[in-house]
Amino acid sequence: AAPVAEGAPPTPQQILDTSDEQFRVAGVSRQKAGYMRDLALHMVDGRLNFDLMPSLDDDEVIKRITGVHGLGEWSAHMFLMFHLGRPDVLPTGDLGVRVGFGSAFSMAETPTPIQLAPLGDPFRPYRSALPWFCSRALSVPPKR
Repeated sequence: AAPVAEGAPPTPQQILDTSDEQFRVAGVSRQKAGYMRDLALHMVDGRLNFDLMPSLDDDEVIKRITGVHGLGEWSAHMFLMFHLGRPDVLPTGDLGVRVGFGSAFSMAETPTPIQLAPLGDPFRPYRSALPWFCSRALSVPPKR
């Protein structure tokens, strides 16, 4: 594999050219190396084109990202919010968001992902702000 420039991330092709031994020496597990290789392969063969992502709707971005082994809906939601700046994403699978939502709204129990989805509807089209408010709710001590 060609060396990676100091401070630069490896290219997808460099990831594909990295041996199992090189990954092991770097402290990357076999499973994570497999995930990295699948992501790199998706990029090399064009199934995952990050330059195209801003033009796709949220559902298509989620479909393409979750098509990579090791990347799930949470990863897709984080990409939509933090890299594409999408304003209406609610990461219902994020435990911190669910716990924070339950705390902020004085719920007896933490909502499940399925329960949280409709609870976010009143915040459309700005549900991406909810994770921040939910995290703030967790940093405020409960009233006695």
